[in-house]
Amino acid sequence: MVLRVTHTIIGHRASSIERQAAQLKKGDEIISRLEAENALLRQKVDLLVRKVFGPSSDKLDPALLGSVDLGQRGALIILRLHRC
Repeated sequence: MVLRVTHTIIGHRASSIERQAAQLKKGDEIISRLEAENALLRQKVDLLVRKVFGPSSDKLDPALLGSVDLGQRGALIILRLHRC
């Protein structure tokens, strides 16, 4: 009886570990996809800023803009361009 209960417990734990591993793999795949999408969107935003504001947008400090979210980044671009 004890052996059967132990076998059942081990089976449930193995099943749980397999489910968790599958969830982690799926999460890693989602993160990779979203990181790639994020990088592409940042490139598109940079291209659009250069098209809309011209060469003066190249004067912006990329280090400063990389530390804020996109909404604040857009506001900073407009403020800095109006100061130039």
